[in-house]
Amino acid sequence: MPELIDIETAIKSQYITQLKLSDSGKEKKVKEVLSCLVLTRDKIVTLANLFSDLLLKGLQYDGTSPFNMQNTFIYQGLEGNESGSFLALDLGGTNYRVVLVELKNGSIVREEVSHYDVPEHLRVGSGPDLFDFFAKSLADFTEKHGISSQKLPLGFTFSFPTDQYALDSAFLQKWAGKYNVSGVVGQDVVKLLNEAISKISGLDVSVVAVVNDTTGALMRGSLIDNEAAIGLILGTGSNACYFEKTKNIPGWKGKQNEVMLNIEWGTFSDDGRTDIIKTKYDDLIDKESLHPNLFTFEKYVGGEFFGKLVWSILKDLIEQSLIFEGRLSESLENSDNLKSEFISAIEEDNIKDSTKNTRRIIVDELGIHWCSDDDISTLKYICEIVSIRMGLLTSIGLSEIIKRMQRKRITVACDGSLHKYHPRLSNYIIDFTSALINYKTEIKLIPAYDGSGVGAALIAAIACKQK
Repeated sequence: MPELIDIETAIKSQYITQLKLSDSGKEKKVKEVLSCLVLTRDKIVTLANLFSDLLLKGLQYDGTSPFNMQNTFIYQGLEGNESGSFLALDLGGTNYRVVLVELKNGSIVREEVSHYDVPEHLRVGSGPDLFDFFAKSLADFTEKHGISSQKLPLGFTFSFPTDQYALDSAFLQKWAGKYNVSGVVGQDVVKLLNEAISKISGLDVSVVAVVNDTTGALMRGSLIDNEAAIGLILGTGSNACYFEKTKNIPGWKGKQNEVMLNIEWGTFSDDGRTDIIKTKYDDLIDKESLHPNLFTFEKYVGGEFFGKLVWSILKDLIEQSLIFEGRLSESLENSDNLKSEFISAIEEDNIKDSTKNTRRIIVDELGIHWCSDDDISTLKYICEIVSIRMGLLTSIGLSEIIKRMQRKRITVACDGSLHKYHPRLSNYIIDFTSALINYKTEIKLIPAYDGSGVGAALIAAIACKQK
């Protein structure tokens, strides 16, 4: 058991980058500018209480909570005795994947993946044409890997807004991104795919589950650790799911003791709920996003906006002549050029007490050849502050979920590029979450990558058991 420390002490212990500039006046001013990004104890407690309250309201399903608390119709994790071959079809963008997972006594003994592009004319064409294309790809895949004669259950990762009414039934609300296919909105996408598969002679594939990447991550994690009970996405976006006791859900009529709920926590900050932490930088990011005032919490903890936050801060400091001699390079004029991966690389410098990555990013990537040692120190300091804030906000949500579950030990299965590449984020989350729950639960955070592919195939295995 670690030494019991409060959240303020836990936060202070993570600051390893001391801002020491040659100009003490400039140093003081930079710290003043960045102070808005430091969360006080009062703000942390306020956010935690609000998150807890909205979780409870979400379980009432009366529209008073921003959390969907979507029933995934998954009632158990993997038990370690699953065997057989299972497919996944992972659709989320202009390309998609078909995945084969073979299990023997709960262990993966074979894994195959094929990638396919979805032509533009199908992305804006008719529903039957699109789903026929998916079915033909499945036939191609099963033939290629010598499994065409087998009866194969499939988990369908469908990354578009749906209303889910069963593990194998989800009705499309609306298309997003580069898809606008006619005749699919309001239809059951599982039924459409099964109908397309049935047209191909000899293809014995049945869609038994429709999932998202968060639930897939939790299933992937349960294969590694049977105490995995929370799925967490820390990538371009962010979300969490967990096992809730069914006795806490009003009107539950099933015999199951627990059910996995998909929170969709990206909406936590919508409607100004968390404006006590909103800075002028967050406000700018929100206003310039594709969906202003929506999925606002995701803009605090999602990788898509991480680089934009640092860019906004740098631009402000440049305008005040507090960094880079007050000069903006051509590359830094575009916020997209400050990538989230740069922050991970700079945080690696912070760990190693180095400047190698930071100097390379400033000079080679951002085209600022006139940077000083003070500029490098300032950027390192900025990246640490925003990383700690992200870790803390994630931990606030995670801690309230863990409090609800009341277990002695919980493993959090995590997927996403931020978790994979940011060298300090996992430590931030473990330390902050442990302090916020007063160390009453032993927490582990494990990588559970490819929840949308392998995880979906594993949920197909779960679906076969539940049936």
